[in-house]
Amino acid sequence: MPPPILSAQELPRGTVRVEILEMPGQGEDAETVSTGGNDSAPEKTEKTEKKAVDQNASWSAIPSRKTDEYLETAFAFSSIPNKYNEHGVKVDRSSPFLVRAAAVVTIPVGEHRILLRSLTGARLSLDGQPVAATPQLHSKGADVEEVPDMAEKQLVPGLPLLPPGHKEALATVRGDGQPHVLVIEAFVGGKSIRPEIGDLCVAIENGAAWTLLAPGGNDQPFTESGLSAFADAQRGNVARLNAARRYQPAEEAYWQMRHDLARKSLRPAPEPPETADGNPIDRFITAKLTKAGVHPAPLTDDAAFLRRVTLDTIGLIPTPEEVTAFLADAAPDKRAQAVDRLLADSRWADRWAPYWQDVLAENPNMLKGTLNNTGPFRWWLRDALADNLPMDRFVTELLSMEGSSQYGGPAGFGIASQNDLPMAAKAQIVSSAFLAMQMKCARCHDAPYHPYDQADLLGLAAMLQRSPVKTPGSSLTVGLSANSHVTVSLKPGESIDPHWPFGDLPSEPLPGVIRQPGDTREKLAALLTDPRNERFPQVIANRLWKELFGFGIVDPVDDWENARPANPELLQWLGHELAAHNYDLKRVARLILNSEAYQRTPTAEGSRQMKSKERLFASPARRRMSAEQIVDSLFAAAGKPFNVETLTQDPEDRQSSKDHGNFGVPRRAWEFIPLSNERDRPALAKPRAQTITDVLVTFGWRESRTEPRSVREEEPSVLQPALLANGAFGARITRLSDDSAFTALALKNQPLEELVSQLFLRVLSRPPAPAELARFTELLKPGYDDRCTGAPPAPRPAPITKAVSWANHLNPEATRVILEAEKQAKAGDTPSPRLRADWRERLEDALWALMLSPEFLHLP
Repeated sequence: MPPPILSAQELPRGTVRVEILEMPGQGEDAETVSTGGNDSAPEKTEKTEKKAVDQNASWSAIPSRKTDEYLETAFAFSSIPNKYNEHGVKVDRSSPFLVRAAAVVTIPVGEHRILLRSLTGARLSLDGQPVAATPQLHSKGADVEEVPDMAEKQLVPGLPLLPPGHKEALATVRGDGQPHVLVIEAFVGGKSIRPEIGDLCVAIENGAAWTLLAPGGNDQPFTESGLSAFADAQRGNVARLNAARRYQPAEEAYWQMRHDLARKSLRPAPEPPETADGNPIDRFITAKLTKAGVHPAPLTDDAAFLRRVTLDTIGLIPTPEEVTAFLADAAPDKRAQAVDRLLADSRWADRWAPYWQDVLAENPNMLKGTLNNTGPFRWWLRDALADNLPMDRFVTELLSMEGSSQYGGPAGFGIASQNDLPMAAKAQIVSSAFLAMQMKCARCHDAPYHPYDQADLLGLAAMLQRSPVKTPGSSLTVGLSANSHVTVSLKPGESIDPHWPFGDLPSEPLPGVIRQPGDTREKLAALLTDPRNERFPQVIANRLWKELFGFGIVDPVDDWENARPANPELLQWLGHELAAHNYDLKRVARLILNSEAYQRTPTAEGSRQMKSKERLFASPARRRMSAEQIVDSLFAAAGKPFNVETLTQDPEDRQSSKDHGNFGVPRRAWEFIPLSNERDRPALAKPRAQTITDVLVTFGWRESRTEPRSVREEEPSVLQPALLANGAFGARITRLSDDSAFTALALKNQPLEELVSQLFLRVLSRPPAPAELARFTELLKPGYDDRCTGAPPAPRPAPITKAVSWANHLNPEATRVILEAEKQAKAGDTPSPRLRADWRERLEDALWALMLSPEFLHLP
């Protein structure tokens, strides 16, 4: 089929119109199928989807159903918008689908070279006439193929390195200075090919320089830094477009009805005691403290407050500019203003995504993603948190398990293959996460220490599965003695119908809530979040309290069977506030963060382990940063990106999502995944990423989340400071390389005392004390005046241009390439030659001391 002929009149001027076309009759079938229909539903659904949407990409059969249209500024695409269903849940497009971008462009008079790059098959046309094309992508391949040198495959030397798996086509066109219609078309996905667009772009040569081709006179340079900046901007624009598309008017109206109904159904909340405190939380706590004769701890100073609240809301330490502005602000409500600013920050999602990854056992993998793993529903988590999705809707979307299973929909939560009772595992997660009911023991026998038998758990599992569950013999405990306190009440093969097992909670949803009668999965979500079920909002509020105070009002947060709340009235009030205000978690967070109870100084007494019923919350507990907060904050302080490999073993996109996942290039620590591989092959290593995951694991990050966990094991160990002090990670943070924010500070013409103050603000979020200022000044004063050499920045290390992938990882050359990459990763960043070595090393020592201080690692 020839390229399309478009008229200039139908295209907007100064911008690129992008259309997405899908295969007729495909896509919807896969979108509406949900996992969990019966005992083997995940496997059956996967086969159904594959049969429904797999097609070969071919220019003789171009998709014709336009399902999307939006605008871009240039012919460059590394991100494209998602597709969402009527509930605002991400769904898969047909496979393949076509991206068609068109614009009116004016090519200057004369001959110009045009370069087309694509991962999948693409073609470029001018006024309907072919200009250039790249071949279609074919799946599979061996594992001992040649290791390609991508620099040698480039058609124009010196341009940004060609990404693995990408191809180029070069053409010469004669410009006449008149407007013409340029069209680029590219297939995405295909038979057993993941739907990834790669780095699709068109560049044009103008004299000695290359720029991205754009209709609006955009001279975005076609360089590594230029492409990176454009991709970052495009990523932000696409994220905003996605957020707007997730807003579905009908869905919003439905949830408004639900929340209006909830307010009418709630019991009155307990009244806060009459005390002098203004914040209701403080009134509840002060009444208990007064009765016990205990004085609360003093409030933190401003710098400590800002550091704590910034870490608790967006997962990062504040910037020096934020600290300076906050300390200089004389407004009496500046703390409340800071709370409002931080709660409005989209990075709230980055702070809380790892928490819910742990609680909900999100456990994807790069290799064999369906082998006893979940799908990567992390992207749904991030979007839900960024949208501040009401918590009742959060639970409902999660349990619907709709949408994309491998590319960021809640359907990924439903994946639990290689498991004889996959939905029983999900029922355990749901009951502990949202009801604080621990049903784990009921998996193989009746729970001896909780009031749940196997039929209770399997009844929930059947509701999630939407069909009866047959008890597998492999799940039953055998060989029990006659006097054992453990009992098995079910027999192998016994069928358990879907049913709600909690008789003390509402068992029928409120009228008008259920949209699909007979859907037990929807009924389960409705009962969990029923406003008459006061336990649900209290569990959610208690989880938030635990994260912000270090101890819950009830502990443990995921098992309330034998625990009593420290302040029952406060817990009821917080739960009522959540339910009465549209289940808005940020509203409850705002109340807590603005309370004096939260803003007090941690004390040894407040950090002491005790039964939850004995806690008075005279002070918060002393808390250490999470693994993600440590990594993210240190990189933010150093002003450096992670600069790690793409988290996939198949960058060429030749394998199916069933066998190979692609998690992109992480920008926040929660986006990392396990890097180990069951085959233990050196060529599959990710050396730069490994330097970061080693630190994450050492500080409590769970690279494999096979079961839910609400509290990590974060005991201190000698390995933690040793790895920071002596590992490649710590060297990257403290190394004064040319891309370091510390290097920029050191080169700035300023008094030494100001440099030291800026170091403290950047790392510890406070000015130095007089003694600290004197000591650091004494260290750095020798040679300070002539520290600058006048030398240019160090040349960038030669990149490794050979591309290792699954297709060649058994080739010995692949191992040699990865070993060289590991050598470079361990060597770290190149020191800047713009600073004299002796003085630079002393400044690095100063940074090393600040990084390793207990003050950095703990929240104030």
